[in-house]
Amino acid sequence: MIFERALRNTLIRGGLVVVLAAGLAGCGTTYGTGVGTTAQTLKDMTNLLNLRGGEPISYQPLPGVVVPPCVNDPVPCPLPPPQPAP
Repeated sequence: MIFERALRNTLIRGGLVVVLAAGLAGCGTTYGTGVGTTAQTLKDMTNLLNLRGGEPISYQPLPGVVVPPCVNDPVPCPLPPPQPAP
């Protein structure tokens, strides 16, 4: 009885995950990856269920901010001239 209830709950949850993944999938590819949204959504959902740690991320410090040369001038920087319309 307990096993049947656990199996039923697992199947219901699995079916719900598949339905939600299909509903959230949409059309086209994800931005610049070349992977379809359905495949990426399913991959992301299976990664959520995976409890192992992934590859460590090597974080790098960001470079300094590039300041325009006319920031210290008393007169603000002029805007570039408008481009002609095609």
